[in-house]
Amino acid sequence: MTRQIRLIVAVSIVFTVILAASTARQNAGRPWPPITAETRPWTRWWWQGSAVDSADLKANLDAYRRVGLGGVELTPIYGVRGGEKEFIPYLSPRWVGMLEYTLTEAKELGLGVDMNNGTGWPLRSGSHLSQYTTGTGAPQKRWRDTPQSRMR
Repeated sequence: MTRQIRLIVAVSIVFTVILAASTARQNAGRPWPPITAETRPWTRWWWQGSAVDSADLKANLDAYRRVGLGGVELTPIYGVRGGEKEFIPYLSPRWVGMLEYTLTEAKELGLGVDMNNGTGWPLRSGSHLSQYTTGTGAPQKRWRDTPQSRMR
């Protein structure tokens, strides 16, 4: 190491130690903030096809609370092919009933509920996406390994 680099490293270490000591002094005597639903970690909760029922909702919420989560971000999203019979139409009376049930159960467990009002995917809308959103196929790229294509 050159002399300049050693000096920079030494000054950086001294500065870090001074900053850490100053921060520790400022926080001395302050109590740790109370643990609330807002301070616990949350998770995203996908409702695929909104194919949910009260028994499974309760079981999931109980499990989330048991492992220490503070809440869920509910994301209703399209379902899995083959499970269409269980889908609940978004914002239908039945769907709203499942949401109300979820809110009531979560409140009893001390869990928060937030809801993503988007699609759950960071995609732009437009006709150019119809092949992806209608399930007609995702883009594919095939590679062939030939002596001419190998990296050197």
